[in-house]
Order: sequence, then structure tokens, then C-alpha cells
Amino acid sequence: MPTYDMKNLTTGVVEEMRLSFAERDELMAAGTHKQVLAFPAMVGGVKSLARQTPDGFKDLLKNMKSKRGAHASYMPICNDPDAK
Repeated sequence: MPTYDMKNLTTGVVEEMRLSFAERDELMAAGTHKQVLAFPAMVGGVKSLARQTPDGFKDLLKNMKSKRGAHASYMPICNDPDAK
């Protein structure tokens, strides 16, 4: 069964109720409750991880890249019997 946010019109309290569609209609027809529509919160300010990386870390990566040897393109897996 779906959940509905229902406002009690006499007390003004909003409750989350688990009701069938027919039960929801009965409450609303009785005049004691009103359905309150709630919308999800918007997500904002999402940035890529590359933009959040500090400059010092970027410099460190550049330094590591410049100092790697020619063999860096082949990195064998540990305990690999086929590794040379």
C-alpha cells in the first residue's frame, strides 16, 4: 500500500499514513483529512571530483607522471605466474 501525507483538518497535524486508495478516498470524503502533496528536495551544487581536487594534489600527480619510467605502461599483477 502507498503512503500518503494526510493533514487532519481539525488539529492541523500532518501525518504519514499507509492507506489503500479506497481508504484515502473515504478519509477525504468524510472531511476530516486532506492530502498534502510533498515534493522531493532538489539537489544542487554537485561538482565533478576533478574540480574539487586541490592544486597541490594535481601538482603531485604531474610530478609522479613526469618521473615514471618507460616500463610504467606495463604493471604486472602480484602473484601472477605469467608476469615477466
